[in-house]
Amino acid sequence: MESGEEPKKEKKLGEPGYINKNCWLAKNLGYPPSKHCQYCESKFQNCLFFRYLIISLVLVLALLAASFYVDHNISRSLIISVFVLVITYGYYFDKSTQKIIEASFAQRKAKEELEDLNKNLKHKVDDQTKSIRTAYESEKVAKEKVNAARVEDEALLSSIGDGVIAVDKDGKIMFINIATEQMLEIEAKSAIGRPYEEVLRVENEKGEALTREKNRLYDALAYGKKTITDVSCKAESMLYYVKTDKTRFPVAVTIAPVILNGKITGAIDVFRDITIEKQIDKSKSEFVSLASHQLRTPLTAIKWYSEALLGKKSENLLPKQKKYLKEISHGNERMIKLIDVLLNVSRMEAGKVKAEPTEIDAKKMMCSIVQEQKFGIKEKKHKLSFVCNDVLPGISPKIFADPNLIRMVFQNIISNAVKYTPENGKITCSINEKNKNVVFEITDTGIGIPKDQQKRVFEKLFRASNAFPHDPEGNGLGLYLAKSTVENVGGKIWFESKEGEGTTFFVQLPLFEEQKTK
Repeated sequence: MESGEEPKKEKKLGEPGYINKNCWLAKNLGYPPSKHCQYCESKFQNCLFFRYLIISLVLVLALLAASFYVDHNISRSLIISVFVLVITYGYYFDKSTQKIIEASFAQRKAKEELEDLNKNLKHKVDDQTKSIRTAYESEKVAKEKVNAARVEDEALLSSIGDGVIAVDKDGKIMFINIATEQMLEIEAKSAIGRPYEEVLRVENEKGEALTREKNRLYDALAYGKKTITDVSCKAESMLYYVKTDKTRFPVAVTIAPVILNGKITGAIDVFRDITIEKQIDKSKSEFVSLASHQLRTPLTAIKWYSEALLGKKSENLLPKQKKYLKEISHGNERMIKLIDVLLNVSRMEAGKVKAEPTEIDAKKMMCSIVQEQKFGIKEKKHKLSFVCNDVLPGISPKIFADPNLIRMVFQNIISNAVKYTPENGKITCSINEKNKNVVFEITDTGIGIPKDQQKRVFEKLFRASNAFPHDPEGNGLGLYLAKSTVENVGGKIWFESKEGEGTTFFVQLPLFEEQKTK
């Protein structure tokens, strides 16, 4: 075939122009293949008919010759009989030949259809096999990629310095890294597949093992709750992990649920040993407490002597001497207040502050604290408004808290509002009941807190950059102590602020009746 010529389409049995090169009749009778399938039949019929005529003619001539040779006479009856015999034989021979031809063509057509069916089936099987092979290869490549990613992830997790424990939705361990094996002195192969509480014993500060209901990991599995603890958390929230030799160590943990398609499929416990940090924190607290106690004695003596000199004997002092004594007295008072705050912080962190909650009239308490700040408010010409939405007419909300601790919280917040609000500013205090809690709001039109520093407001010893010009004597412990105190009595504290426009602090405390019924 020359290049550029289109290949001729193969025609099927029965189509015009079909040439059957494998025709049985053509092969056996010597006829060339026909362009039409029907020609094979006519040629076969003609072939048989002519052969029959020749045989019949030879037979008749032989009979006639025999009769003539015997009696020199051809019988008419013999001729008729032979003729009838020939016609009858020819008729039935033609019918049988037609049936043979039909059967032959039916057989050939069925055979060719079967060949076409086999060919199509083979093509389909080949295509399906190719598709399956392609899918298998794709799945194999994807599986290899997944395995490679899993190995890489496991290598990364294993190299992390913190302990990592992964569990499934039933709390059975699926993975632990090398750091976990070293810290807990266990082997991964003996831990994987076992329940978390069987492998790891978790204790509280008192050495009591946490039950499944109190274990933070099962809170993550059941409720999707995330837990974070560190060295600064309360003593009752501190967790200890126990080694196989029964010794234990304090841990800072981050326990988070694994959520896939909106469903909790497991949880991850990341922990680290904070024994050294805890010892340092304890030593620091003890040092602050000891130093504060030791400093109180000389400072108290300085206070007595300065007050004595500024009292009756001040008449004999020169103006400069009086000024210096006042500065000494003022600085001494600042030191005494700072030491009191440090002692309160130290006691709070050590868990030595025992709260004695009782019923407190929220309105009376706030009125009393505002009254304490009246001199500062009057000096800076602030406009103060106080609103209390009573539970019932004439009955203000009652909270359940320690009076001394709660007073200290609001004293800090309101005194800050007074200090950091410029002259002729406005301070608003309000009390509302909400969701079985009492919410206090203290709003000022002061300097506000810069947005980039707001997340550090409740940190120990932190002060905003714009606070120093307004109160250089601040120590950065008031709000830290306020937050610790509020959380210690089961409340919440937060704020909203915009630099240059003011700040609103919110304090939420439980209603007295709610606590009374528990």
